[in-house]
Amino acid sequence: INGRRSFISLETGDYVAAMQRAREIVESPELQPAQSFTAEVERFLKHKYETNRYSKMSAQSKRSCLAMFADSVNDTPPANVTANHCKVFYNAAKARVVPSTAESYMFTLRSFFNWCLRENLCRRNPVLAVQLDRIDRGVARHGQRHLVAVVLDERDRARERLLRRRVVRAS
Repeated sequence: INGRRSFISLETGDYVAAMQRAREIVESPELQPAQSFTAEVERFLKHKYETNRYSKMSAQSKRSCLAMFADSVNDTPPANVTANHCKVFYNAAKARVVPSTAESYMFTLRSFFNWCLRENLCRRNPVLAVQLDRIDRGVARHGQRHLVAVVLDERDRARERLLRRRVVRAS
């Protein structure tokens, strides 16, 4: 860059993956100069809001998530964020919040980095390398299962009462 040698981590020990990433860099060596992570987050949210993809409330929620991530990476520019940064953030989030919330944080990050790719602020989306936990979307908690059973029992009793009334009326 500017006649000076630069070293860029390819973030892999795999020879084939390293060659692919090196080719990406050679083919497109220049990224748009990025501001801090936080500044790029504001540009992202402004874009989403102005294109009616986020409401004001949604943008505030996303800002909160992205600010937590910015703190965890010390406001590193998006091009320097690694998959490991994302994994560490995800694991820390799982320790603080319910799994579905941690997952939504990662979806927000994935959306942000997809935007960064389109803006040529980074070469790859580091979130894609993070394996998210499988979340059972069914009735997961015992208390909820119990509540469903109670509701279904009550429904069955109501049906029986209705049938008895019909039998009594018919006779």
